[in-house]
Amino acid sequence: MKKLVLSFFAILAALSLQAQEEDSHNFELGIGSGLTFITKNDISRNPGVLVYGEYRYALSDHFDVGAQINYSYSSGTYEAKPAAFNQAELMLVADWNILSSGKMRPFIGVGLGAGYASYKDKPSDVKYKYILGIADPRLGVQFGDHFRVAFDVNLAIERASQKEFRISAPFALIGMKLGWVF
Repeated sequence: MKKLVLSFFAILAALSLQAQEEDSHNFELGIGSGLTFITKNDISRNPGVLVYGEYRYALSDHFDVGAQINYSYSSGTYEAKPAAFNQAELMLVADWNILSSGKMRPFIGVGLGAGYASYKDKPSDVKYKYILGIADPRLGVQFGDHFRVAFDVNLAIERASQKEFRISAPFALIGMKLGWVF
């Protein structure tokens, strides 16, 4: 009798391991752009280009966790002189997929991490560097198994003093990303 019960549970365990049809691992490569939504009087940043890579692991049909690395570049002005803006970020991400299957799967998520940002005054080559905290709420839609569109608000948080943290004006962006999932 014990062998029969153990055999039943062994078969049940094997079938449950094969029940998940989709691969739990997703990689995404993409491109995007962002607009600065907080301004300073002496700094103006134009829309630029952003490239990113993201890994996600599906904990369930509705919940994914992973990590994203991205880099953005744009031009603009600092004190009425041309300037170049660079930003690199590493974030942990989590998404809640509102629909677990179908041709259109909307999601809402958040990313939390850190970033390195700089801008350089081109004529004098004076460089300003920042280490930032990043909070990145996002929402989007995945079409089929491969195409993904996301809108996000990249909140770059800098330390202004010993007691004050603030959103960093040239590095906080509202963005749109287009990605290919494989």
